[in-house]
Amino acid sequence: MDKLRSILQFLALDNGRKQSLLPAKMPGGIWEIFETNIRTNSPLFCIGYECWSGLNRLYEQLGLEEQELVSELKVILNLMIEIRESYPTIWTVCNTNRYVEGEADRLWSILERLAKILLARLAWPHVAPTIDLQSFITSGRI
Repeated sequence: MDKLRSILQFLALDNGRKQSLLPAKMPGGIWEIFETNIRTNSPLFCIGYECWSGLNRLYEQLGLEEQELVSELKVILNLMIEIRESYPTIWTVCNTNRYVEGEADRLWSILERLAKILLARLAWPHVAPTIDLQSFITSGRI
C-alpha cells in the first residue's frame, strides 16, 4: 500500500508541484505497461495507470464511503486512459496554471480533489512523495 499511498499523494498535489516532481522522460525510452499492449514514454501516464491498477486491491479493504471515492477515481483514470489517443495532451500537466493544456483539463482538478479526500479519509499524510519510475512502475504487479 506504500506505493498506492505515494501515487495518491502525487495526484493530490497541484499541477505545478506534480510537474516539478515528475521524473524526466527517458531519451528514446519507452515503458511497457505489464500485462497490456500499452507502450508509452510518458512518466505521468505510467503513474496514472499504476494508480488505476492498484485501486482494485485497496477497494476491497475499505468501507462504503471510501469505496465510492475509489470508484470515482477509477472512473476518471479509466476515461483518461481510454481517450489518450484522442486527446494527446491529457497526460501532460502544465506548471503555469492548475490545469493541463487541452480539452479535458478539468479531469486533473477532479483527480486532485478526489485524491485529497481519499487521503484524508484514510488518514494518510498529504505530502509530496518521491517517485523513481525505474523501480516504481510495476503495473499489473502491485
